Amino acid sequence: LEVEGGVMNFRLRSWMTFEEIGERWIKYRIVRGHFAGLTGNVYFESLGEKGTLVYMDGEQIQDKWPPKIVLELGAQIVFGFTSKRMRNYVESDEETKPHEENLPKPRNRL
Repeated sequence: LEVEGGVMNFRLRSWMTFEEIGERWIKYRIVRGHFAGLTGNVYFESLGEKGTLVYMDGEQIQDKWPPKIVLELGAQIVFGFTSKRMRNYVESDEETKPHEENLPKPRNRL
């Protein structure tokens, strides 16, 4: 998956791989671009009729980072969007629209 976006004039671009470890566990790794080497997990926990909890973690050791505010705002946007989409996917029926219609469309500007 190629992910691209920006916050406060910082443009970030990364390529990610995903591996399904279990029914409610996905492992991800950024293999190229910004944050290459970042690895983490996405976990899903059913709350029955109340919905689904989505837990995400990640880890990377690096000595050169974008400014803290860029990381914080970017993480809020990316993790908020990702967890919402994954929660909707987990809670949806099998008879949903074709996947192409559900994909996010790139923005021309921020």
